[in-house]
Amino acid sequence: MAKDDALIPVEFRTGQGGVNIGSDADFIPGPVDDNGEEQFLNELLNDNYSVAEKALRLMYHNMRGQLFWDGNKRTATLVANKLMIDNSAGLINVPLDLWPEWNKLISQYYLTNEMDSLLSWTYDNAIQGITI
Repeated sequence: MAKDDALIPVEFRTGQGGVNIGSDADFIPGPVDDNGEEQFLNELLNDNYSVAEKALRLMYHNMRGQLFWDGNKRTATLVANKLMIDNSAGLINVPLDLWPEWNKLISQYYLTNEMDSLLSWTYDNAIQGITI
């Protein structure tokens, strides 16, 4: 997703990363733990959550974890939407006019690691499908 943007494309981040979350604040994630990420993914995919909730949890976990040097939100959204599409569950897409509210919610999630309100908001506002 960030082939020409990333410091080291296609590899997990091995140093310090960070995300500016507004008003002079940065979120600094911990180091990437390959084994921990694999365990998280296996547990999530084998859990009893709906496909949409699995996709959202995966997307936000990967965004917050800043697994790569660049392109984390793009990559996390692509992976989550692959899961959604494969299971005919629609698409995750935050409409542009809702970005200010979404940015506030995701910044809170970065700071607290509490995603319930973000999951609920995204489910209500950013999952799009087809109506026949």
